[in-house]
Amino acid sequence: MHRPWQGASWPVPDADVVSLPCTFRDATRAEFGRALRPPYATLSTVAANGAFMSLAWFFLPTGLKDDTFTLHGSLAFALVLAAWMYSDVPATNVLAPDRQRVMAAIDDPVMLRRLLYAKNIVLWTFITPACALIALATGISGHDLLSTLYTVIWIGVVPSGYRRGWGSFSPTTRCRCGSGGSLAGREGACSGDG
Repeated sequence: MHRPWQGASWPVPDADVVSLPCTFRDATRAEFGRALRPPYATLSTVAANGAFMSLAWFFLPTGLKDDTFTLHGSLAFALVLAAWMYSDVPATNVLAPDRQRVMAAIDDPVMLRRLLYAKNIVLWTFITPACALIALATGISGHDLLSTLYTVIWIGVVPSGYRRGWGSFSPTTRCRCGSGGSLAGREGACSGDG
């Protein structure tokens, strides 16, 4: 029986040269580029997650829906949708799809945080506006503007764990390795902390 992991060079990256971003801005730009190119893994995960949660919200029998969701009401839908989309395992498993760059950065905490924060910003950017628009549409149609305001604020602020540390990486922080962010294997680190 063939096992794909046998004979592999795990945990060392497959490529000889792995490109790592020298700035937080570069990391974020690269993550948006990865998310907006085929196979659209981030977008499809978030969309499928939202679709499954919405199907459960609207089509489960009342008793099962009450057991599944603790918040109820028209504005609660946007809150639950945002929480569901943020906390889903495929959406939060941001390391596995990008294993080559993560393995190259694993020994450099600053670089690893830079990669993770960029991935979190991309996830926040896709989820928050969509859920905030759903909350606005629901609240305005229900003529409950104050609750709508609270809901939109909650959607934008509560997932701040995804955005924690934004100020840690200035867009002008540059790579000191002089390699433009490329690492040959795992030799030398593009620390970006200076």
